[in-house]
Amino acid sequence: MSQAKAISTSQKFVALNLPADLYSTVRSALQLWRNFETTEARLEPKRQKAFWEEQKLYVVILRSERRLDDFEERIGGREAEVSAEDSRERENLEAVAIQNRKDRAALKTEIARLEHLIQQARIAWEKAQVDVNAALEDFFLSPEFLAARSPEEIAIADTHEGYQPVRRQTSEGVSRESQTAKIPLGQATENLSEKRRKLWLAEKRLQDHKEIYERDLRDCVKAPDDRPVDDLKTGFDLSYLARGGKLARELQEAEAELQSAKKDAKAVGVWVPADQDSQFGDHPEDGYSENDERTWVMDVDRSKIESWMDVDEALLSPECPGTPPEIDDILFDPHKPVDSVSAAAKGSDRRRIDKYNQILGRYGARFSDSSSTSSMGSGSRG
Repeated sequence: MSQAKAISTSQKFVALNLPADLYSTVRSALQLWRNFETTEARLEPKRQKAFWEEQKLYVVILRSERRLDDFEERIGGREAEVSAEDSRERENLEAVAIQNRKDRAALKTEIARLEHLIQQARIAWEKAQVDVNAALEDFFLSPEFLAARSPEEIAIADTHEGYQPVRRQTSEGVSRESQTAKIPLGQATENLSEKRRKLWLAEKRLQDHKEIYERDLRDCVKAPDDRPVDDLKTGFDLSYLARGGKLARELQEAEAELQSAKKDAKAVGVWVPADQDSQFGDHPEDGYSENDERTWVMDVDRSKIESWMDVDEALLSPECPGTPPEIDDILFDPHKPVDSVSAAAKGSDRRRIDKYNQILGRYGARFSDSSSTSSMGSGSRG
């Protein structure tokens, strides 16, 4: 690759003599990028539709399984007493469950196929983009355009601590923009919801990217390619890292935009709920609160509730009688060892209690027989 050479320069334009191989590399990358954009725009709606259909079908399957369980519990193991109508109902439920499982498996296969096509188009573009970046760096690597990076710069760029300065600069930039913007209450609320959704999608994309590495690598290795396996693996890893870096940057930007949206929302009086299920605040000004109920209780008219609770029921008018106590009408004999309130249980609990009572009865009979034998033996020895 030859180095960059300026043909003519002015304040606004620079004419460069581009080598044919660089032109071909850039053109190929642009074509692959356009192909990826077209593929994603065409297949992503289909993938989302299939995904939601698969999710709805999963709920239908769970419900049909629940109906089967209820049916089995209703007949209670009495196979000989099952009527022809009950048998047809069971066969119907089982047939519907089997068909739903087949349909769901077909949908999952279709989802995987669409995701694979989108992923392959993206990998091809990112691989070409890596080649473009390398070619451009070689082309412009001259004292006239761009000096080579020093070892110190490379070491700093590769440290993990570089994440915080990048995030802080992004946050400060977005924050400065938000301070100058004056937005109405409704727009602030809508903006907050949108930024939360964007952060969730960014986190999901990055997590999915981590989880499908082995699957994509298998697909990449099985694809027709004459390169050695090691070279193929290296190329895949480079594109995988490039994609991961892009997703990580998108996640950082989404985090910064959400923080800015929270500040804008708080500035116009929107209540910003905590992001975590534990209800810990994520801002210093949020303070500490054990739960949200304390805030809600403070807005309630406590005096009216307390006066209502202190009213003596004897002073109530006949039109407003007190609540009668609930009395359990289950009849049982507390003197029997196997009879209790649990006798009101039904279904599987009832069968479990009955089986336990039978076991107790067998043990009691054995104990009675052994006691009688012992008494007879001791009498004969005497």
